[in-house]
Amino acid sequence: MLSVQRIQDEEVNRFGLGTHNQEELGKRVEEMLRDPERYYPGRSNFLLAMAQQPAASIPASSYLRLLEDSKVKCSNPLSTTNFIKVRVTSGSLDGRVGWVCEDYVFRTVTAL
Repeated sequence: MLSVQRIQDEEVNRFGLGTHNQEELGKRVEEMLRDPERYYPGRSNFLLAMAQQPAASIPASSYLRLLEDSKVKCSNPLSTTNFIKVRVTSGSLDGRVGWVCEDYVFRTVTAL
């Protein structure tokens, strides 16, 4: 699911943002923020599907090891945070592997 979304996002970024002057680029970014589904069709369905995946709460005292960066944005396609694959390396979930939003990780746990 993440690899398909990454390909779609890269395609839109390449053609949607294109080469514009600063003013045109600013307007295009504003349009994309206002109506992301227009420029990133299926984005809301993708985020809904990700939210419905099995999940576990990672205790705040846990340590994580970064395994992979999906390059897929966690929310708005123009945001700066991506879904990352991590392995829990301490605590009750030691050894578990999963995808999380990197923003959530850096706000709540210590990442290695």
